[in-house]
Amino acid sequence: ITRHEAAEDVAGQTGAHLVQVIGRSILLYKANKDIRPDKRITLP
Repeated sequence: ITRHEAAEDVAGQTGAHLVQVIGRSILLYKANKDIRPDKRITLP
């Protein structure tokens, strides 16, 4: 199993999005659903 495959597997199991694989580290993003809508950052 490659690092990229492992990162995709971890992202799938945690419900996060894989952002980037950097060497032996992975960067995941998972939105906080508990935050109030007026406190969220809206991207264009």
